[in-house]
Amino acid sequence: MGAAFNELLQLFVPKGGLPLDSTEVTREPCDTRTLACENTGHKVLAGASNDALRKSVAAGISPLQRGFVAGRQLEENPILLDAAARRYAAKPDAFYPALALFDYGAAFPTLAH
Repeated sequence: MGAAFNELLQLFVPKGGLPLDSTEVTREPCDTRTLACENTGHKVLAGASNDALRKSVAAGISPLQRGFVAGRQLEENPILLDAAARRYAAKPDAFYPALALFDYGAAFPTLAH
C-alpha cells in the first residue's frame, strides 16, 4: 500500500451562521463539524475484515464489555451501575467503592450536538 492510501481530506465545517460570515468565517474548534473524506479503499478493507473477524472476536471479549460489540448495548452499563450502587448503599456496614463516571459527549464530540 502506498502513502496515498493513508491520506485524507479533512473539512472543518462551521456550525451555524454569524453576521461576519460574508467577509470571513472563523470558528473555535468546538464550533465546527469535522468531516474526513477518505479513500473508499479503507472502507472496503475495513468492512471485509470486520465481516471475517466479528464473530470470533466478539466471542473472546468479556461480557462486561457492552459497548461497541455487536448484539450488546452500551446503554445497559448505567443501569447495572445504578443497581450495584443501590446494593452497596443498602448495606448498613457497606464498603463504598469509588465510581468512575465518564463523559461520553467529551469522548465523542462530533455526536454531541
